[in-house]
Amino acid sequence: MRSRGATSPKAMKNEPSDESLSALLQDWKIDAEPPPRFSEGVWRRIAEREAETLSTSWAVRWKQWLTGFNRSRDLTWGAVAAVIVTAGAGWMGLRTNGSSSPSAPSPDSYLASVDPYRMNQ
Repeated sequence: MRSRGATSPKAMKNEPSDESLSALLQDWKIDAEPPPRFSEGVWRRIAEREAETLSTSWAVRWKQWLTGFNRSRDLTWGAVAAVIVTAGAGWMGLRTNGSSSPSAPSPDSYLASVDPYRMNQ
């Protein structure tokens, strides 16, 4: 079923309407070649990474993960996140401590509900 305002299937495709542009795009070729031994280097790095992952124990991987945060950018973003979390938690703490909500009983009403002698006072 077609919805109102739907375009025809031909208009939905990304086809150029200009024939000269279409011919130009058909003739366009990329002449760039990758550097010599490029694919060999890529596969060598993949093999090294896989061998490194398989041969290391969990303790070594944990140490590598922890020491990977020595980059200044990672430390900066970690510090920013810690400040935001701390500020948000402090703001929420001040916000909830400053006002008593209607659902939270006051200390006097709690004592009156526990101590039957206080109910008569």
